[in-house]
This record gives sequence, structure tokens and C-alpha cells, in this order.
Amino acid sequence: MSLIPPVAKKVPVERTHHGHTFVDDYEWLRDKDNAEVVAYLEAENAYTDEQTAARAVAREDLPGDQVADAGNRHVGAHSHG
Repeated sequence: MSLIPPVAKKVPVERTHHGHTFVDDYEWLRDKDNAEVVAYLEAENAYTDEQTAARAVAREDLPGDQVADAGNRHVGAHSHG
């Protein structure tokens, strides 16, 4: 079990928006066709799967409607139906 999460490299990109200039170190992660981005995201997903594997067993024990409902909970979002 790896306890060290992957760390995204920083590639500073200077951008100006509405007259304000800022540096976005993670702009490179937007390029989903870049093999390096895909590899990083796969490493993040693998780390998350590894860290939450113990919870997967608990999710399997829940009835399907509770699992589906848990996936619909968002802070600040309300469903009125």
C-alpha cells in the first residue's frame, strides 16, 4: 500500500483575464490528449482506489438505492422534484 499520493508537476503559465495577470501552475492538466496528463490522472485514480478500498466493502453491503442516493449528494445543491 502506497501512502504517497502522486504530485502534479508545476508548469507556470501566465494568463491575463480582465486586466489581471496570474500564473496557473496546473494549466497543463487541461490537455486530456496529453499522454503525461492521462498518466498523472491514472496515478491519481489508482491512489484514490487504493486509499478507499476498505470502504468499497461497506458500499457493497448497502442496498442499491442508498448507494445511488449517496452519489447524488452535493454541498449546496438541492434537488426539488
